[in-house]
Amino acid sequence: MKVIHVPYVRNNPYQKILIENLQKLGIKVKGGLVHRNFPLIHNILKDWKPDVIHLHWHHHFFLRSSQLKTIIKSIMFIAEVLLVKLCCIKLVWTIHNISSHEKKHLKLEIYFASILARFVDVIITHSETSKLKVQQVFGAKKNKVIVIPHGNYIDFYNNTVSRSEARQMLKLVENKMIFLFLGQIRHYKGVIDLVKAFHEFNSNSAELIIAGSPGNDIIIKEIKDNAERNSNIYIIPEFISDDKVQIYMNAADVVIFPYKDILTSGSIIFAMSFGKAIIAPRIGDIAEILDVTGSFLYNPDKKDGLLNSMKEAVASKMKIQKMGNHNLKLAKKHNWNDAAVLTNNVYK
Repeated sequence: MKVIHVPYVRNNPYQKILIENLQKLGIKVKGGLVHRNFPLIHNILKDWKPDVIHLHWHHHFFLRSSQLKTIIKSIMFIAEVLLVKLCCIKLVWTIHNISSHEKKHLKLEIYFASILARFVDVIITHSETSKLKVQQVFGAKKNKVIVIPHGNYIDFYNNTVSRSEARQMLKLVENKMIFLFLGQIRHYKGVIDLVKAFHEFNSNSAELIIAGSPGNDIIIKEIKDNAERNSNIYIIPEFISDDKVQIYMNAADVVIFPYKDILTSGSIIFAMSFGKAIIAPRIGDIAEILDVTGSFLYNPDKKDGLLNSMKEAVASKMKIQKMGNHNLKLAKKHNWNDAAVLTNNVYK
């Protein structure tokens, strides 16, 4: 069995771990790059004719700077998909997001993604919630969509630094509750709403850390403008390397995901893998992964949903560690070997 994953993002732990576990099953798997023109054919000719091409993050295949270029590129890609099928190569598509986070040329992207959904052989989602959404938006047939749960990150990142050591490294006080947002800082993740809610919280018993690569200079300026009068907000607008991830995670008591729009979030599994209590909205597959025993789930349509969740977390300080331990137990059930076996069954 020979499989190419396209596009392959080298710094993405999801693909790295999945491919490693597929290879343990004896499958020959390679990561392919998105060549500007005819990405599938390019990867087939570059390596070898595969039995399966496994697609990820479809907006790479469709979106360009203008509407006209997007239409031309999308038509070319659909034609390429048909050519691949004529070569008797099967197509599997894991849908991580309904659309690109920037929602550029959204209607065109959804239209061509719906066409792609008709031609691929199997669609993979990570939850029943995501499966239903894919059926609704793309018109995918129920029997074509397979649910394979997202694996955990328990053994991927180093996790040897204690809570006290991590706080000393970041020069944080020992007795305050630390809320953490970690990851790429982008508008769709609701970081501005988080800063505003924490500022309104106005409590000296808690501190907020926002750490990660900014999507652009505009969002960092917005965050700093909203946080400038609050000495309990710490902003680290830079890429957090894998070896430093454990410092931020282990310094925190609660990890916050103030997302406005999400289908599948590996970041939720990531925080669970570090045994952290979580604050998150009931959207996408979040409520399917988390429960109230380990998380503070809020209605994103309610104005003070996020704010009230932070207040509830501070009031529940004595049980935060138990909540994190519960989430770690849940994360252990998300096994990569199981995910690889199920994916292999799809390939077969």
